[in-house]
Parts: sequence; C-alpha cells; structure tokens
Amino acid sequence: MRLEIKEILVSGSSIIVRGEATGTPSGPFMGVEPAARPEKILDPEKLGGSVSVFIHVTLERQSEATLEVFENTVKALPEVMECYLMSGDADCMLRVVVRDTVALRDFILDKLTKTPGVANIRSSFALKQVKYKTALPLDQLWPDGSRRR
Repeated sequence: MRLEIKEILVSGSSIIVRGEATGTPSGPFMGVEPAARPEKILDPEKLGGSVSVFIHVTLERQSEATLEVFENTVKALPEVMECYLMSGDADCMLRVVVRDTVALRDFILDKLTKTPGVANIRSSFALKQVKYKTALPLDQLWPDGSRRR
C-alpha cells in the first residue's frame, strides 16, 4: 500500500493520519479501502502499543445541565474514543485509549475526577481485542433491503 501523507495529528494518545492511499492495505492500515476516507485506522500495537480502558461513570444526578457539562467535557478529551449514555448501573461508559497505566491514572485524576457532576468512576482494562469493526451490518439490520430514515 502506498500512502501519501498530507498531515499527521498527534493529540494525547490519538494519532490521525490524513492523506491519499493507493494499493492493497497492509501493516497498520487494518481493512482500509484506498482513498475511502481521509482518516486511516492505525494498529496501536504497530505504533508502540496502548491500553484500551472501559470506564463506567456515575453522575451525581442525571439533570440536563449535568449531562451537558459532562458530554461537552468528554468531547474535548482526546483520550476518549467513544462515550455512551447508558441504562443500568452506570450513567455513561467511555472507551479510553492511553499509553499505559500511569497515563490512565493521570487521565482519571487530572481530567475525569475534575469534571463537574462526576460521582463515581469504575475502570476495566481490555486484555485483548477479539473483534473490532466500523462497518455496519446493513444486511442484518435491514434484510429486505429497505433503509430506515
């Protein structure tokens, strides 16, 4: 695969490569269609490794104001790859990518615990990524070929 790199953005533990790709994907370019999108999915292991952590956050209250502050704060944190408002025990679940456990400690103590409205934080480390994909299973979601709008 040939990649003409136009820009590399590094923010915390996030690395985004923007450019034009041609040829067959290989190496850290996992399942990327050439020129299909400006951002490429990189394999963290080939970049020196990282730790994926799932963090369950309980808020002091689920008021609109508290949720808005939390969501806006989380959107600005580069370590947060995904954030979901949840049902069940925790109010929100984050998937965070950090370099190591020291970086996780710093993220939790310096950023997450200082977010207004956060009452409780529970973390779990991913030991192994068994499956990861970004494409939606369109045939399973809409087997008759119709798309919901």
